[in-house]
Amino acid sequence: IASLGGDGDAEAGGAKKRAQALRDMRILATQRILRRARVLNVDAATVVAEAALAHPQDPVLQRLGKRAMKTIARLQAPDGTCGGATGWTLQRLLVATADCARAAASQRQVAVRASGAFERNVERIKDAYTAAAVLASGAVSEAVAKRLRKLILLSIKPLSDGSKGLSVPSTVRRADGRRPSSVEAAALAVLALVDVPNAPVSDLGARILSGYSPGYGWGDGRANLLCMKAALKLFRNPLPKQVTVTLRRGDTVVA
Repeated sequence: IASLGGDGDAEAGGAKKRAQALRDMRILATQRILRRARVLNVDAATVVAEAALAHPQDPVLQRLGKRAMKTIARLQAPDGTCGGATGWTLQRLLVATADCARAAASQRQVAVRASGAFERNVERIKDAYTAAAVLASGAVSEAVAKRLRKLILLSIKPLSDGSKGLSVPSTVRRADGRRPSSVEAAALAVLALVDVPNAPVSDLGARILSGYSPGYGWGDGRANLLCMKAALKLFRNPLPKQVTVTLRRGDTVVA
C-alpha cells in the first residue's frame, strides 16, 4: 500500500487503492472481533468497549461497545471491584478495576463503585504501574490522585537512550495476569500524567514512539490500545511550524 501513488492519474488511482485496502482490512477486523466478542467476560469487555467506542462512525462497533459497557456494569462486584478469582493479588484486582472504570467512563455507576474500591485500598498501592492505572481511570478523588501522582513521578527513571520509563517491579501484573512491558507502562503513565503541569510526559512519549515495531506494533492488543491512546493525547495539539532536531554523541553536537 505504501508504494502506491505518484503524480496525476497515478496518484488518484493509488489513493483509491489505498482506501479500498483500508476498507477491506476494517471489514475483516470487525468480523474477527464480532466472532470473539459473542461471549464477553469482564477482562475482554474492558478492551472491547474502549476500542469499539473509538469508532463513532461505525454503528456496528458502537453497538458492540455499548454491549461491552453493559457487561462491565452487570459483572462489577458490589464492592466496586471488577474481575477477581482465586489466586489473584490485590494489585491485579485494582488494575482490572481501573481498566473497567476507564473503559466504561460514561457509565457513572461503574466509576462511583470503583472509586470506593480505590479509596479503601489506596494505602496498599505500592507500585507505580497500578497507581498509573488507577489514576488514568479518572475514578479517584483529588486526595487519592495527589498520592498516586507522587508515587508515579518518583518511579519515572531516565533510560540509556535519553528517554524516560516507569520502574515496574517484576511481581506486577496486568488484568489478564501478564507482566506489562516497559513501553506499556510508559503509555499508562502518560495517560495518568498528561494534564499534570511539568510532568515528563514528552520523555515518556519518546519511550513509546521508540518502542514501536512495524511488524507487531507495541505488542498485543491491550498494549497497542494503551500506546495509541497515549500517542493521541501527546499529539493532540498541532506541531509548531518549525521543529529543530539535534543529534548528539554524549555532550558533542554531531548535527
